[in-house]
Amino acid sequence: MDNADEIAGAPVVAGVKVLGSGSSRRMIGGVVGALIGKGPGDSPLDPRQLGFLAATADRLLLLNFRHGLLRPKATGLLGQVPRALVASVEIKRSLAMNPIAVVFTDGTVWNFEVDKMNVGKAKRLGAEFAGANEV
Repeated sequence: MDNADEIAGAPVVAGVKVLGSGSSRRMIGGVVGALIGKGPGDSPLDPRQLGFLAATADRLLLLNFRHGLLRPKATGLLGQVPRALVASVEIKRSLAMNPIAVVFTDGTVWNFEVDKMNVGKAKRLGAEFAGANEV
């Protein structure tokens, strides 16, 4: 992703485009989507909002981005945490959107969704963390 290293202030070693948790529920829509609702530990992103989850040597970052002419470009920092506070990154296989959960050492969870085309990148990001696993 263009500009990610510059915004992070360090080289990005792994990263993946993510959607806010609940994107799949929104796609279902109507009464069924409303009944499913938003659960605890949901994403810091709104449903349908795109972000870029990135790892540097010492931090996990959530970046804002926009689609450029040829490649996406990072536009801002939405949040960051030291790597030491990340317990694991868990990727679950699914038919449509694949849930990805960033679990912190205090038990807090950030939930996102990753499309099929980016599962490999999500696995590489997960491999950067000691407790990373695929469920």
